[in-house]
Amino acid sequence: MAIIKFSQIEIETGFLHQIRVVFSKIGHPVLGDKKYFSEESDVLSNTLKISRNMLHANALYYNKNNHSDDVFSSNIEAVCPLPDDFSALLARLRKNKKK
Repeated sequence: MAIIKFSQIEIETGFLHQIRVVFSKIGHPVLGDKKYFSEESDVLSNTLKISRNMLHANALYYNKNNHSDDVFSSNIEAVCPLPDDFSALLARLRKNKKK
């Protein structure tokens, strides 16, 4: 039986594919990932009809004090709620867990 975890992580940098690569290497690929998947995650993604990476940036921060460029004159914070398809999947999984 597959175990699905909802994880919140914080990264310091924005290296391309960083989260996806690391999670895959430790045996926890992101659902819906078609590049860094396992056989089990691919089957599960198909079973759950997941058509995209279930990865979401809930918040992004830019601290002007950490950068030498003058692109922004102040700190920036962008917060974005979960997309509808992601929320619906979580609700479905939570409902099935209670059974």
